[in-house]
Amino acid sequence: MGILRALSETFIGRALSADFLDLPRWTLMNILCAVALLPTYFAAMSGMWLVVGGATLPAVPVVAGMINMSASHTTEKAMRLRDAFGPRATLFAVFIVWAGLALMLTLMFAGVSPLMLLVVGIIMLFLLVIGVFAVFMPSQLMVDGRLIGRNALVLAAKYPVTGLGLLVLGGVSAWLVAVSKGALIFVMPSLWVVLAAFTVNDLIRTMQAAQAE
Repeated sequence: MGILRALSETFIGRALSADFLDLPRWTLMNILCAVALLPTYFAAMSGMWLVVGGATLPAVPVVAGMINMSASHTTEKAMRLRDAFGPRATLFAVFIVWAGLALMLTLMFAGVSPLMLLVVGIIMLFLLVIGVFAVFMPSQLMVDGRLIGRNALVLAAKYPVTGLGLLVLGGVSAWLVAVSKGALIFVMPSLWVVLAAFTVNDLIRTMQAAQAE
């Protein structure tokens, strides 16, 4: 019991609890995410590697909806499916991050030179560290426009290792889905989103507390 109580006092423990306590809703969103990724699956199975990145586009609104829903957990409010239609700026932020990932995948499968791929990869990694914070700004801070990028840049500059860690965690989640032959896609998307939401929320509160002193 002591371990469970200690875990519940951390953002990781709160994220895990939030995900499993609202498991029916999150399972539905994970199913929608799986359906949205079917074009990607068929493109890969058909050997159409150049369109694999673009084929992930249908997942953008689903992921944006999941991010909006996760904000309810961080504010300790009851989560509802209609929360998915929260701040529209989330959709814009997710689309921008998706465009970068899609470009990277396309270049990877296009057979560009290793040097060019390395340069583009470094640039994309830098932008993605900012992007992983940016997608949560509209729902966490209720900001839009340039404030999304500005606040995300501040967090990325202050906590670059955390941003990189969230990206790595996303990559591990995708790897686990692949290793499980797709079975874990009904668990991992929401788990990553909720964990990332609590992580970003914790960082925001830490910075706000430091500024208030």
